[in-house]
Amino acid sequence: MISLSNLKKEFGSVNALRGLDLETRPGEVLALLGPNGAGKSTTIKSIVGLVHPDSGTITIDGLDATREPRRARKLIGYLPQRVHFYENLNPREVLAFFAKLRKTSPSQIEPLLRKVGLQDVAERRTAGFSGGMLQRLGLAVALLGDPKLLVLDEPTAGLDPEGSKLFKGIIRERQAAGSTILLSSHFLGEVESISDRIAVCHQGRIVALDTLDALRESLAMPTRMTLRLARETVPPSNLSLERLSLDAGAQHVEFHDGILKVVIDDRHKAAMVRTLEAQGARVEDFRTEEATLEDIFMAIVARERPAGKE
Repeated sequence: MISLSNLKKEFGSVNALRGLDLETRPGEVLALLGPNGAGKSTTIKSIVGLVHPDSGTITIDGLDATREPRRARKLIGYLPQRVHFYENLNPREVLAFFAKLRKTSPSQIEPLLRKVGLQDVAERRTAGFSGGMLQRLGLAVALLGDPKLLVLDEPTAGLDPEGSKLFKGIIRERQAAGSTILLSSHFLGEVESISDRIAVCHQGRIVALDTLDALRESLAMPTRMTLRLARETVPPSNLSLERLSLDAGAQHVEFHDGILKVVIDDRHKAAMVRTLEAQGARVEDFRTEEATLEDIFMAIVARERPAGKE
């Protein structure tokens, strides 16, 4: 759906994009992540036509967006990071205004108000709206015209848990209808639950792009493992228990009040249980926690950071 090739952009002495390449697949949810100043916002604004790259190509659904920007923009629904509307207008009027700009049927207005949960405040001026309510209205505007591509910058900022759940449902609905969704967010827990693939931007380039599981595997990210041991079978000293755990492949060990917590490579989880039980320590229960998206993101950024820089 989107194909970015060798995008470069400078703002004075700031090199925002340094030959960035990125491709999305039709109908996927792709999360674009990166530390502050990595080039995420410049990438997003280039896609929607608010920034013109110095060089490189942007293709959207087969259209060259640099040569046919108007045709390309008709395919896009965009929710910016900061949403502002004319404060003297109510949500129904805001949607009517943008429907005219997009040359979209006004018949979508009432269904969209219900979809984003603003039907009961459709006559209230937006001047008194909270940040979450403005975000819901911004999402409704982005959905006008059933766009093939949704570009969402910090889409859940200001949303309460109910709003976040509503947002996820809308994303899944649009994806089922065939839309491609590109989103950028600092709320990594929500990104993890909704994205098909993750792209990490660093210093103006994409430095990682894959599914969460594939990134976890490629980085050899360890698993956190918590085991509850039968008290009567615990070895006579914590030292011997720690030694057993380390011999089984653990990288970090904590033991307190019958609970053993270890950080271990996925390949050694079963060996850990076998080693403990072979030495008479009975495992009553255990659970594992794989590396989260936050863990993976921090590992990628640390890998890309020049030596000696924090």
